[in-house]
Amino acid sequence: MPDEDYRQLRQHLNQPDVADQPFLRYVLRHKLSTITHNCDGMYEDLVTGASYVTYSVNGDPAQIGLMRHRPRSELECDVIPVCSNLGAALIGMRVGQRAPLLREDGTIASLRVLKVTSAA
Repeated sequence: MPDEDYRQLRQHLNQPDVADQPFLRYVLRHKLSTITHNCDGMYEDLVTGASYVTYSVNGDPAQIGLMRHRPRSELECDVIPVCSNLGAALIGMRVGQRAPLLREDGTIASLRVLKVTSAA
C-alpha cells in the first residue's frame, strides 16, 4: 500500500466520529495491523484512496465507485469514502480478492474486487 494511504488510514482512526462507529474502527485497526506499506511499488491492481474500483457484494451485479480519503461533498455521486465500512474494507485489496464486509446492521456480506483503475 502506498505510504500516503497508510498515513491517511492512521489519521482516520484518530477522527472523533470513527470512535462512534465500532465496526469501522475495528476494520481500520485490522487493516493497519495487516498491511505492508511502501512508496515504491506496483499498484495497478490495488485499491488505493485515489482509484476507481469495480466490486460486487454477495455476487450481486458489479458496482463502480471512486475511492476518496476526503470526499469533497456528500452530494458527489459514486464516491466511496475510505472512512466508511465499505471503503475501509476495499482499500488495500487486490483484483480477485474477497473479504468480509461488515454492514451497519451487524450482518456480514462477501465483498469481491473485480477491477481497479487509477483515477489519475
